[in-house]
Amino acid sequence: SNRAHLHLYGFSPLSDGQMKKSAENYIKIIDPRFVKLVALDDKVAGFCIGIPDMTSGIRAAGGRLFPFGILKITRARKRSKRLDMIAGAIEPEHQGKGLDVLMTNAIYESAEKAGLLNIDSRLVLENNTKMRGVYEKLGGRVYKRYRLFSKEL
Repeated sequence: SNRAHLHLYGFSPLSDGQMKKSAENYIKIIDPRFVKLVALDDKVAGFCIGIPDMTSGIRAAGGRLFPFGILKITRARKRSKRLDMIAGAIEPEHQGKGLDVLMTNAIYESAEKAGLLNIDSRLVLENNTKMRGVYEKLGGRVYKRYRLFSKEL
């Protein structure tokens, strides 16, 4: 949702076409077990999406899908022990109501059932205290930091 991300540094709103194209690209690799939605009043109030880490397969494939790269990536995804969170948002009017904890718990349970041992939140800026707070309250540990630096030219 554009409205849910407007407060984040560097965010640029996406057009409907860009959102549709992103959805078409991601639908190919998404595992429904790791997609969580909360609907209120017949509208999506929040969502989060995770995918099993496939970095080792991409490295092994040298970035090439064909002829055998896709097999290496698929194998790495199946053997992965880490879930990478790739997207998530809660509409502003529903923030602070516990939907983030509800979805995080649901993702955690799905990951545990799938035999995944870690969940990586990926690219949560150090000053995004709302998101960091959710992860830290649930026992998450900061092991890398993302900061943005700027300099006037």
